[in-house]
Amino acid sequence: RASPGVPQRVRLTRSVNIPLEELPERFFELPSRETRFFVVVSAGAEKKIPTKSGSHNWCVTDYFEASEAFWQAARLLQDGQGGVSEGGRQTANGSQCRPQHLWRPCDILDDVLEAAGTRVGSALDVGCGSGRDTVYLASRGWHVVGLDNLVAALERARQLASRFGCSGRVDLVQCDLRNEGSMRRLMLCRGNAAPRFDMILVVRFIERPLMPAL
Repeated sequence: RASPGVPQRVRLTRSVNIPLEELPERFFELPSRETRFFVVVSAGAEKKIPTKSGSHNWCVTDYFEASEAFWQAARLLQDGQGGVSEGGRQTANGSQCRPQHLWRPCDILDDVLEAAGTRVGSALDVGCGSGRDTVYLASRGWHVVGLDNLVAALERARQLASRFGCSGRVDLVQCDLRNEGSMRRLMLCRGNAAPRFDMILVVRFIERPLMPAL
Protein backbone atom coordinates (compact mmCIF):
# COMPACT_ATOMS: atom_id res chain seq x y z
CA ARG A 1 0.00 0.00 0.00
CA ALA A 2 1.55 3.29 -1.02
CA SER A 3 0.37 6.66 0.17
CA PRO A 4 2.13 9.29 -1.94
CA GLY A 5 2.19 12.69 -0.28
CA VAL A 6 -0.73 11.98 2.09
CA PRO A 7 -0.34 12.71 5.83
CA GLN A 8 -1.35 9.50 7.57
CA ARG A 9 -3.67 9.76 10.56
CA VAL A 10 -3.36 6.01 11.00
CA ARG A 11 -0.29 4.02 10.05
CA LEU A 12 -1.68 1.37 7.74
CA THR A 13 -0.10 -2.04 8.04
CA ARG A 14 2.49 -2.56 5.30
CA SER A 15 2.23 0.99 4.04
CA VAL A 16 4.66 3.77 3.18
CA ASN A 17 4.23 7.49 2.63
CA ILE A 18 5.95 8.87 -0.46
CA PRO A 19 5.34 12.52 -1.42
CA LEU A 20 3.92 12.62 -4.91
CA GLU A 21 6.66 14.91 -6.21
CA GLU A 22 9.32 12.43 -5.01
CA LEU A 23 7.73 9.36 -6.55
CA PRO A 24 9.50 9.47 -9.96
CA GLU A 25 12.84 9.25 -8.09
CA ARG A 26 11.62 6.56 -5.69
CA PHE A 27 10.03 4.00 -8.00
CA PHE A 28 12.50 1.44 -6.65
CA GLU A 29 10.62 1.63 -3.31
CA LEU A 30 7.39 0.36 -4.87
CA PRO A 31 6.58 -3.37 -4.86
CA SER A 32 7.28 -5.67 -7.76
CA ARG A 33 4.94 -5.35 -10.72
CA GLU A 34 3.13 -8.58 -9.96
CA THR A 35 2.30 -7.45 -6.39
CA ARG A 36 -1.18 -6.02 -5.86
CA PHE A 37 -1.43 -2.82 -3.82
CA PHE A 38 -3.62 0.24 -3.45
CA VAL A 39 -2.79 3.96 -3.40
CA VAL A 40 -4.14 6.69 -1.14
CA VAL A 41 -4.07 10.17 -2.69
CA SER A 42 -5.00 13.64 -1.47
CA ALA A 43 -8.56 14.79 -2.15
CA GLY A 44 -8.86 15.97 -5.74
CA ALA A 45 -5.49 14.56 -6.81
CA GLU A 46 -5.16 12.65 -10.07
CA LYS A 47 -5.67 8.93 -9.50
CA LYS A 48 -2.64 7.55 -11.28
CA ILE A 49 1.02 6.87 -10.57
CA PRO A 50 3.19 9.30 -12.53
CA THR A 51 6.00 7.76 -14.51
CA LYS A 52 9.06 9.03 -16.33
CA SER A 53 8.59 7.01 -19.49
CA GLY A 54 5.07 5.61 -19.21
CA SER A 55 6.48 2.08 -19.34
CA HIS A 56 5.78 1.13 -15.72
CA ASN A 57 2.77 -1.11 -15.15
CA TRP A 58 2.19 -1.72 -11.47
CA CYS A 59 -0.71 -3.82 -10.26
CA VAL A 60 -2.72 -1.07 -8.55
CA THR A 61 -6.06 -2.46 -7.41
CA ASP A 62 -7.68 0.78 -6.19
CA TYR A 63 -7.15 4.49 -5.58
CA PHE A 64 -8.67 6.04 -2.45
CA GLU A 65 -9.02 9.70 -1.53
CA ALA A 66 -7.72 10.59 1.92
CA SER A 67 -11.07 11.67 3.33
CA GLU A 68 -12.12 11.66 6.97
CA ALA A 69 -14.37 8.68 6.22
CA PHE A 70 -11.40 6.75 4.81
CA TRP A 71 -9.26 7.32 7.93
CA GLN A 72 -12.12 6.42 10.23
CA ALA A 73 -12.56 3.13 8.38
CA ALA A 74 -8.80 2.55 8.44
CA ARG A 75 -8.67 3.18 12.20
CA LEU A 76 -11.44 0.66 12.83
CA LEU A 77 -9.70 -1.91 10.63
CA GLN A 78 -6.35 -1.43 12.37
CA ASP A 79 -7.90 -1.64 15.83
CA GLY A 80 -9.58 -4.89 14.88
CA GLN A 81 -6.34 -6.39 13.55
CA GLY A 82 -4.06 -5.10 16.30
CA GLY A 83 -1.86 -3.41 13.72
CA VAL A 84 0.37 -0.38 13.89
CA SER A 85 -1.36 2.49 15.67
CA GLU A 86 -1.34 6.25 15.24
CA GLY A 87 2.17 7.68 15.35
CA GLY A 88 3.57 5.18 12.86
CA ARG A 89 6.70 4.08 14.73
CA GLN A 90 5.07 2.08 17.51
CA THR A 91 2.89 -0.98 17.62
CA ALA A 92 -0.33 -1.12 19.59
CA ASN A 93 1.55 -2.29 22.72
CA GLY A 94 4.03 0.58 22.49
CA SER A 95 7.04 -1.38 21.22
CA GLN A 96 9.26 -0.02 18.48
CA CYS A 97 8.96 -1.43 14.96
CA ARG A 98 11.12 -1.24 11.84
CA PRO A 99 10.13 1.27 9.14
CA GLN A 100 7.71 -0.24 6.66
CA HIS A 101 8.71 -0.99 3.08
CA LEU A 102 6.92 -2.41 0.05
CA TRP A 103 10.00 -3.52 -1.89
CA ARG A 104 11.80 -6.80 -1.38
CA PRO A 105 15.52 -7.53 -1.40
CA CYS A 106 16.95 -10.18 -3.70
CA ASP A 107 15.52 -13.61 -2.98
CA ILE A 108 18.75 -15.13 -1.68
CA LEU A 109 19.15 -12.66 1.20
CA ASP A 110 16.30 -14.02 3.29
CA ASP A 111 17.75 -17.52 3.01
CA VAL A 112 21.23 -16.30 3.96
CA LEU A 113 20.00 -14.33 6.96
CA GLU A 114 17.88 -17.24 8.15
CA ALA A 115 20.96 -19.48 8.03
CA ALA A 116 23.01 -16.84 9.87
CA GLY A 117 20.48 -16.66 12.68
CA THR A 118 21.30 -13.86 15.11
CA ARG A 119 24.88 -13.49 13.85
CA VAL A 120 25.75 -10.23 12.11
CA GLY A 121 28.95 -9.12 10.43
CA SER A 122 30.28 -7.05 7.58
CA ALA A 123 29.06 -7.30 3.99
CA LEU A 124 30.10 -6.01 0.58
CA ASP A 125 27.33 -5.29 -1.91
CA VAL A 126 28.86 -5.10 -5.39
CA GLY A 127 26.71 -3.07 -7.78
CA CYS A 128 24.40 -1.95 -4.98
CA GLY A 129 22.36 0.39 -7.17
CA SER A 130 19.65 2.21 -5.21
CA GLY A 131 20.54 0.30 -2.07
CA ARG A 132 17.66 -2.03 -1.31
CA ASP A 133 19.86 -5.02 -0.46
CA THR A 134 22.40 -2.80 1.31
CA VAL A 135 19.75 -1.18 3.49
CA TYR A 136 17.97 -4.47 4.12
CA LEU A 137 21.18 -5.91 5.58
CA ALA A 138 22.06 -2.76 7.52
CA SER A 139 18.58 -2.54 9.04
CA ARG A 140 19.23 -5.99 10.50
CA GLY A 141 22.49 -5.03 12.14
CA TRP A 142 25.05 -5.71 9.41
CA HIS A 143 27.74 -3.20 8.49
CA VAL A 144 27.62 -2.89 4.71
CA VAL A 145 29.86 -1.37 2.06
CA GLY A 146 27.92 -0.67 -1.13
CA LEU A 147 29.77 -0.18 -4.41
CA ASP A 148 28.37 1.34 -7.56
CA ASN A 149 29.60 3.44 -10.46
CA LEU A 150 26.45 5.59 -10.68
CA VAL A 151 26.46 8.67 -8.48
CA ALA A 152 22.68 9.11 -8.75
CA ALA A 153 22.05 5.52 -7.63
CA LEU A 154 24.36 5.96 -4.63
CA GLU A 155 22.53 9.13 -3.63
CA ARG A 156 19.23 7.20 -3.67
CA ALA A 157 20.87 4.50 -1.55
CA ARG A 158 22.15 7.14 0.88
CA GLN A 159 18.67 8.63 1.26
CA LEU A 160 17.12 5.19 1.71
CA ALA A 161 19.60 4.35 4.48
CA SER A 162 18.77 7.64 6.17
CA ARG A 163 15.02 6.95 6.04
CA PHE A 164 15.62 3.55 7.64
CA GLY A 165 17.87 4.99 10.34
CA CYS A 166 20.87 2.83 9.44
CA SER A 167 23.24 5.33 7.82
CA GLY A 168 25.84 4.61 10.50
CA ARG A 169 26.14 1.02 9.29
CA VAL A 170 26.40 1.87 5.58
CA ASP A 171 29.46 3.02 3.60
CA LEU A 172 28.74 3.89 -0.03
CA VAL A 173 31.65 4.07 -2.45
CA GLN A 174 31.50 5.36 -6.02
CA CYS A 175 33.91 3.46 -8.23
CA ASP A 176 34.18 1.48 -11.44
CA LEU A 177 35.68 -1.85 -10.44
CA ARG A 178 36.83 -2.42 -13.99
CA ASN A 179 39.34 0.41 -13.61
CA GLU A 180 42.69 0.11 -11.87
CA GLY A 181 42.71 1.67 -8.40
CA SER A 182 39.08 0.99 -7.53
CA MET A 183 39.97 -1.68 -4.99
CA ARG A 184 42.38 0.79 -3.40
CA ARG A 185 39.47 3.21 -2.97
CA LEU A 186 37.51 0.45 -1.29
CA MET A 187 40.41 -0.14 1.13
CA LEU A 188 40.45 3.56 2.05
CA CYS A 189 36.81 3.45 3.13
CA ARG A 190 37.75 0.58 5.45
CA GLY A 191 40.44 2.57 7.25
CA ASN A 192 43.42 1.67 5.05
CA ALA A 193 43.23 -1.95 6.19
CA ALA A 194 42.86 -4.86 3.82
CA PRO A 195 39.09 -5.31 3.56
CA ARG A 196 37.58 -8.46 5.02
CA PHE A 197 33.91 -9.30 4.68
CA ASP A 198 31.69 -12.01 6.10
CA MET A 199 29.43 -11.75 3.05
CA ILE A 200 29.99 -10.59 -0.51
CA LEU A 201 26.78 -10.01 -2.42
CA VAL A 202 27.08 -9.93 -6.21
CA VAL A 203 23.58 -10.01 -7.68
CA ARG A 204 23.36 -7.16 -10.21
CA PHE A 205 26.95 -7.00 -11.39
CA ILE A 206 29.26 -9.50 -13.04
CA GLU A 207 32.80 -9.02 -14.32
CA ARG A 208 34.45 -12.43 -14.32
CA PRO A 209 38.08 -11.21 -14.34
CA LEU A 210 37.41 -9.46 -11.03
CA MET A 211 36.27 -12.55 -9.18
CA PRO A 212 39.76 -13.53 -7.92
CA ALA A 213 40.25 -10.00 -6.52
CA LEU A 214 36.96 -10.14 -4.66
